[in-house]
Amino acid sequence: MSQIDQLVIAEKPSLARAIASGLGTPQKKSGYIVVGNKVVTWCFGHLLEQAPPDRYGFQQWRLDTLPIIPGEWIFEPRGDNNVKAQIKTIKQFASKAREIVHAGDPDREGQLLVDEVLDYLEVKKPVKRIWLSATDTQSVKKALASLEDNQEYRPLKEAALARSKADWLVGMNLSRALTLRVRQQTGERDVLPVGRVQTPTLALVVARDREIENFVPRTYFVPWVRLRHDKGEFVAYWQHPEGDDTGLDEKGRLVDEARAGKLGNIAEGQAGELSSVSEADKRKKPDPPHMLSSLQKEAHSRHGIDTSRTLKIVQDLYERGIVSYPRTDCRYLPEEQLGAAPQILSALQGMGVGAESTDPQIKSAAWDTKKVEAHHAIIPTGHLDKNLAGEEQKVFEVIARGYVRQFYPDMRYIDQKVLASLAGSTWKATGRVVTDPGWTVVDGGPSKSTELPRAMKQSDPVECAGAGYEQKQTSPPSRFSKATLLEAMSQIHLFCRQKSLREKLKENSGLGTEATRTSIIDGLVKRKLLTQKGKQLVSSEFGRKLVDSVPNVLRDPGTTALWEDSLGSVAKGESSEVEFLRMQEQLVSSLTSQVIGQGDLPFEAGDSPGQAGGGQKGKKKSGAGAGGSSNNARKCPECGEKSLKRLKNKQGGYYWGCFNKQSHSEEKPVFKPDENGKPGSQSGGNGSGGAGGSGNKPAQCPECGEMSLSRRKSKKGSWYWGCFNKESHSDGRPVFRPDTTGGGSAKKG
Repeated sequence: MSQIDQLVIAEKPSLARAIASGLGTPQKKSGYIVVGNKVVTWCFGHLLEQAPPDRYGFQQWRLDTLPIIPGEWIFEPRGDNNVKAQIKTIKQFASKAREIVHAGDPDREGQLLVDEVLDYLEVKKPVKRIWLSATDTQSVKKALASLEDNQEYRPLKEAALARSKADWLVGMNLSRALTLRVRQQTGERDVLPVGRVQTPTLALVVARDREIENFVPRTYFVPWVRLRHDKGEFVAYWQHPEGDDTGLDEKGRLVDEARAGKLGNIAEGQAGELSSVSEADKRKKPDPPHMLSSLQKEAHSRHGIDTSRTLKIVQDLYERGIVSYPRTDCRYLPEEQLGAAPQILSALQGMGVGAESTDPQIKSAAWDTKKVEAHHAIIPTGHLDKNLAGEEQKVFEVIARGYVRQFYPDMRYIDQKVLASLAGSTWKATGRVVTDPGWTVVDGGPSKSTELPRAMKQSDPVECAGAGYEQKQTSPPSRFSKATLLEAMSQIHLFCRQKSLREKLKENSGLGTEATRTSIIDGLVKRKLLTQKGKQLVSSEFGRKLVDSVPNVLRDPGTTALWEDSLGSVAKGESSEVEFLRMQEQLVSSLTSQVIGQGDLPFEAGDSPGQAGGGQKGKKKSGAGAGGSSNNARKCPECGEKSLKRLKNKQGGYYWGCFNKQSHSEEKPVFKPDENGKPGSQSGGNGSGGAGGSGNKPAQCPECGEMSLSRRKSKKGSWYWGCFNKESHSDGRPVFRPDTTGGGSAKKG
């Protein structure tokens, strides 16, 4: 094909197939689809990735090179032959196309995913944008008929790019800084991952776990009376009088059991009257259709489906044209789509989701175009697959019920409230009488509630037919599950103490985005910073120490949510990528300095990821002074501080080290061999670069700075010293030293 009218670049193969079907009769080829004189090809996720620090010249992990702030950012193809082949395919047809159509998912990340490939290939052709919230044929054809200039969506790309660069700045710099500080202190080589979103998410779980472990239950008492009225009996509960806090705790609960018993004894058999009776007609509107996190929560609570599994299912349903775009944080619908309701509701009939009794003329509060930004709520498209079964069927039904509810009347009920004066105290009873279940029939009817006798009036006489008190106990909050942690991330304002900030966050902020939250949680579990016990998520001891070691701003979810707000401003064109990154660079520089300059960290030799929390400290390695604890420190012969600590090297042996370089004569660390749990008198390398040390004791490598230069035997029987931390060396190769008493010149292998 020498020339083509149009090249469509989709975010993924399934979307490419849907678009090709909307264009006409597709002919599938290797890596692309031909439809007449048009070609549809695809990405599969991000084809490009951020270059690591070594591409900027920072191969070695050294504190004095931090922070790393790239001048010009480098993006390169992922190291996968399929990726390189697909980029070649896109390049081939981009050069032949009269026009290019950007068909990324309708969000920030989808915008960047295709744009970054076009930028990498330096494509200069006109680029249009197709915006698809659903992939059924009708929606695809409609969207193809209303393409827009891709430049209109440049702010979305800038926001995604700013987010990517900010994550790199925080992750690369703070992870390196914290990891190197812990290596100095303990000798352990585990990388400590720090992230702009993952760290405050981890901090949420750590705080909840500690709240549970430190919780002290309190017993309190709830006095009650059973009142007899001409219209029937009901139970009322004691209301403490204003100004009388006798026997109450700070939350107004009665903790004095003697007073609780006395109140019941006084009321027993006494007569009184109703001091207040009110009945108010009220309505409850239907819950809105689902966004991703609310869908994951309901699928988890109703059917026990894992949040990651729900995301995979709904993404697949979307790609098959069965539901609308899933990675949305919106629970509203555009009023323009109301006309499609009869067809969708008709298609849902017979599926057991309550579609048969709907009224398409009803317009719930969820229909509000002004509240829809990039995406609307997740709803069925009306194009069904009769073969849905198992978890797939259950997830679809949750989505369908969320839509169907919008076409039922409000639930109506009478809210009842009664106050009675009896034996010198006020007693309160509440009830609810459902007069129309409305939309609740879709979910099995309204929840059960107490109904008080009807037609009671103020001043009616009542008599105490029984009295007593309930003994209750305060309970700790529940541990997070994946579903409730997702909800917490989306409603982060609930975890913010500052009122002004809480109100701001409530309007439009969350921790992460609907598209990233599930992967953030899964990543914390995979790294063993969180442990999953049944449905519960529990922080590991390693995870807790990591949270304790980072600056407050990095673990504060409110701060991170505000960063997300700033990204939202970039996406709306209200601010720029450059402005956002300038702020991030300043912050990362400050935070890196804080991490490098802080005192002893809570880590010890032998700490590693994966040990569950629960308030138990990690076990120490056997042997005297097992690594890194300030209680085992000895006086350094150079700086005079009690900073010479027993540490463990990579090979399992021990050595002693002090890293107060600025206080040493040569501004290098001081090392001593370990002799029966005590520092030896000889030098253990002293940063001079020689093999050094006593016997086979490890020495400091002149390249990576670690105590990893160890004495080894060659195949010919001769001895040499070598360090194999290739990834931390300037040229990516091992370091070798000859085995001589006085050291020798460096050689590379």
